Amino acid sequence: MARTICVVEDNAIVRLDAVVLLEEAGFDVVDFASADKAFPYLAEHAADVAMVFTDVRLPGQLDGIALAQRAAASWPWMKLVVTSGTNSAALKQMPPTATFLPKPWLPTELLARAG
Repeated sequence: MARTICVVEDNAIVRLDAVVLLEEAGFDVVDFASADKAFPYLAEHAADVAMVFTDVRLPGQLDGIALAQRAAASWPWMKLVVTSGTNSAALKQMPPTATFLPKPWLPTELLARAG
């Protein structure tokens, strides 16, 4: 059973907070500072990934919305949680299977979505 959560967040402190929280809850966690780096990992290890937790705004060619769209199209079993500190128009582009978690999120809110 897939237990890995992929955290994609360019803010190192926020990323570390999510990683530590999820690891303490018993999940295996991989983390990336960009969707450009996360997508190749997902392509190779999709069967092991239960959830992608991604920020909307990320450096590089892919943003979090594009990552969620590609993941939804390629791996429909993955939970997709998109986060942002702004109410970006890009959120309208989220895949229908994705859920939105506004920043600042509470640890209990992230764990509820991961569970």
